[in-house]
Amino acid sequence: MDSAILNQLRGGYCRLNAYLFKIGQVDSELCEYGNKETVEHFLLECPRWDAHRKRRRKREELEKLTVTRMCGAYSSEKLDGPIEKWRPTMQTVREAISYVKDIGRLDARTTN
Repeated sequence: MDSAILNQLRGGYCRLNAYLFKIGQVDSELCEYGNKETVEHFLLECPRWDAHRKRRRKREELEKLTVTRMCGAYSSEKLDGPIEKWRPTMQTVREAISYVKDIGRLDARTTN
């Protein structure tokens, strides 16, 4: 299940409104706060999940996160340093998966 969540987040093919709207499953690509519900919005920005994010990370750590980093991929030399020396931060990846599981937003058995 963890790999399925990670693949959904990496590809954007998941039960978030931006994708569901694209495939005709919902009437709007927006979250309940009126923003396009993308993976980035869900993981890093949506006010609905602020409390979940804040429980898991300090403010300064949250400001450094990107979807790419949360999914265990290289972002850029500016953020991650030289690619030759880069290694994914597996703790961050595990925390992202745990966050998604706790919320249940991508679970087919739940609704928005």
